[in-house]
Amino acid sequence: MKYVYTINRAAATELVERGVASKETLDLRVRLHELTELFLRHALMLTDVHVALEVASRGSPIKLVEWREGKELYDSVILLEDGERKKYPVRPDAFFTLQDTRRPGGKNMADFFLEVDRSTTTSKRFQRKMKGYWGYFKEGLHEKKYGIRSARVITITLTEARAVNLCEAVREVIPREEGRFYYFAPVKWFSVSSPEQVFGEIFMTPRDYETGKRYSLIPPLAK
Repeated sequence: MKYVYTINRAAATELVERGVASKETLDLRVRLHELTELFLRHALMLTDVHVALEVASRGSPIKLVEWREGKELYDSVILLEDGERKKYPVRPDAFFTLQDTRRPGGKNMADFFLEVDRSTTTSKRFQRKMKGYWGYFKEGLHEKKYGIRSARVITITLTEARAVNLCEAVREVIPREEGRFYYFAPVKWFSVSSPEQVFGEIFMTPRDYETGKRYSLIPPLAK
């Protein structure tokens, strides 16, 4: 059984008054009764991925050096479609950075936007979400907000079949070659009991998922 602990309004107010935390950090609009089962399952899955990355990095030269969540990540992009300007939201569940300590400085960092998918989103809605990322990168907004040159979008799904379905959906809305920046894998690979799997070749991409080709978060060193 898993448990989720949160802070109620009274406790949050006390922390703000004592200067322990800011109102923005605690987000006082969140109430215990708003934590629905769907929200909790999503939060737990996100936590599982985070913990698996943390544990995997302890025994690996690949280190998790940054993990960010929350509304500070929320952004949007305007795309021109059929002569109309349309706004696409960009709201990752998390943003994280890995460092490969085997590589020389300047070439050893990799950045990722994370999406946790529990099969509750329709294909069209997911396509819109990924198209938002595509436009975001195309406009260089990731450089302005995060100060990074490039990033990949990682989507963790409940099943292998769902990962394949989402790859097919993404291929319909972004250029096929751009699909190499979008990674999909089922959550079964993110287990604290087998943390070595996290950095293995477990991810498929919309570009070539049907070939059986799989990728790792950090490419292996050239031999």
